[in-house]
Amino acid sequence: MPPPPATTLAAAVEPGEVIVALPYGLWQAGARTAALRLRALGGADELALAEALAAGDSAACAGSLLIGRCAAFADAAAPLGMIAAADLVLGDREVVLRALHVVSLGPRVEGRTACAHCGAAVEYDLDLDHPAESPPEPGPWHQLAILGGTIRCRVLTGADLERVAGSGDTDPLAVLADAATGGQAVSGDAGREILGAALARLDPNAETAVSVGCPVCGRITRLWLDCFELIRRGLAAAGGVMTQIHTLAAAYGWSESEILALPRHRRLLYCRMVAAGSPG
Repeated sequence: MPPPPATTLAAAVEPGEVIVALPYGLWQAGARTAALRLRALGGADELALAEALAAGDSAACAGSLLIGRCAAFADAAAPLGMIAAADLVLGDREVVLRALHVVSLGPRVEGRTACAHCGAAVEYDLDLDHPAESPPEPGPWHQLAILGGTIRCRVLTGADLERVAGSGDTDPLAVLADAATGGQAVSGDAGREILGAALARLDPNAETAVSVGCPVCGRITRLWLDCFELIRRGLAAAGGVMTQIHTLAAAYGWSESEILALPRHRRLLYCRMVAAGSPG
């Protein structure tokens, strides 16, 4: 397998593998991991994701699943695993998932949204292969001045989102505020707003906003990209991996394991051939 092309997000190092720098870093027992090794998605990863979502797993859990399967510590042979993947701060998760999209599905994302001002359809063509932002200060803990006092806070992680998604809590923002501050009191909407702005500053990659112009009214609409959703949308081509397995097994008599072992582009090519009525 040839190495993926070098990108502004990741550097190709081995056949089929890249190194992704973590802007904030994965903090464990006081030590910081600054980069992860990442491989492109394979058929087994697509199937694991499809089964997880069909079982009702949240997007946060499914994102940890993908990262845990496809990423690894630079000096380790085994995958990172879901627990360590969930410990990544939100911005680093977005960077890793964005790099995963680039090396697995390509850097371009096309779509359509409604203009926030006049409602007209706005088409966009975005390039995900752009550099990550650098956090303004090291972690894992930060001192924050808020409403006349000082609190100690940390940046939110995937594990925090997983807990909120599974809790059914009616006030998830309060749960996240407690997680970020270790349960220290943050008074009212004003306090939460200050905390939210501080977390956005400390983890600038947690949200990726892009601006698209409306062809009708000329005004700008802001889009917030969710890299996990972009991957999920990209993997839905040709009906998703389960439909692809069924199609190729019925057309060629191949086993599930044989189909999953195919590189994605060849699997989709065979599906197109079947749809065109040209299987052997």
